[in-house]
Amino acid sequence: TTLFRSAAGHFLAAGDVDAGLLRLLRAARKAARIGATEQAAMLTGRVLQLTSALPQNPERRRLRLRALCERARLQWHGTFEGATLAEALATAREARSLLAEDDPPRIQVEMATLLAGIYYDMGDLTSLERALRELTEASRRLTAAGDPYGAARLLNDQAAVHIRIGDPVQAAHLLQESRKLFERRAHEDRLAARELAETHHLLARLPLHV
Repeated sequence: TTLFRSAAGHFLAAGDVDAGLLRLLRAARKAARIGATEQAAMLTGRVLQLTSALPQNPERRRLRLRALCERARLQWHGTFEGATLAEALATAREARSLLAEDDPPRIQVEMATLLAGIYYDMGDLTSLERALRELTEASRRLTAAGDPYGAARLLNDQAAVHIRIGDPVQAAHLLQESRKLFERRAHEDRLAARELAETHHLLARLPLHV
């Protein structure tokens, strides 16, 4: 993260603001991944501060959106002292307000899965139904973008929501679909093998909910 932050400073000093902002955001995400959450929060705040003060263009709008997603994720996982799920949801919704229809599918899917995760942890029926809608829409976008296995990775998440709602029959259907897709690739794709293991884990839990 020090390297990213240093590179960001050089780009900002040289006037290449967008490149500097991108590197600050990457540094924030890397800090979050390694558990340096205070640094991640500081770097994310810096991106938000700069993007609010600079003239807007599509790239800066997307950078601000992604920075808000990062802040919402940090709030969701309790990085900010006293942060609540309601605050994380408010930040995520602010990010959603910046989303444009022509934004890349990966950004749209990231947005949808973030909201779904927060809704899932809120846990009430209305929130769980919203989580399902977000995941279903994200799956549709990935399929339309020619990424059926990306869409399949969301099946386990959808199944987990159905289990929590109390619909193990639909959960079992989704998990069987997930298993069929990932069994085809598990021997050559580590990510598929991991997803298959998660599918088996959820299937094993189903009898506890029936």
